[in-house]
Amino acid sequence: MEKFTIPDAAGILDIENGRLREWVSREYIKPDFPSEGRGSRHRLTRWNLYQIELFVYLLRNGLARKLASAIVRNYTPHDLITSSMEQGSSPQEKEFVCVHRTDDKLDHEWYGATDAIPLMHRYQDLYVVNVSRIRSQVDERIAEVAAA
Repeated sequence: MEKFTIPDAAGILDIENGRLREWVSREYIKPDFPSEGRGSRHRLTRWNLYQIELFVYLLRNGLARKLASAIVRNYTPHDLITSSMEQGSSPQEKEFVCVHRTDDKLDHEWYGATDAIPLMHRYQDLYVVNVSRIRSQVDERIAEVAAA
C-alpha cells in the first residue's frame, strides 16, 4: 500500500503544505495512518488523496469546510458499494455524489454510474460531482510524480 507524507500529498495535489496540515489538525481530513506521537508523521493513502481532492473541489464550489468534510468522510474504500446491492442488482462503485439543499438544509447522497439521479424540483440547489473523474486526475498526478 502506498503511503504519502503531508508534504508529498501537498506537492502531488498542488496544495499549500501548511493548509493541508491545518485541515488534518482540524480533522477535516483524517489520515488512514495518523501520527503515533510526537515526532512521527501522518501517512496518507492514495484513498486519502482522493478524499483531499474531493474536499478541495467542494470548497472551490462554495461548500463550507464542515459540510465538505462530512461528505468526504462518507467517501471511503470500505463503503464503495451503493444501495443498489440491497435492491438485488449488482454492486457498483460510488461514481457521483449529489449535494442538495432543501428548506435551507444541506444533505448528500451517493450514486453508482448506472443509478438514476433524481432531479427533484423540491431541491433549491443541486450539485453533482463526478468522483470517478477526481480519482482519475489524482491517479495521473501520482503517476507523473513517480515518473519524474
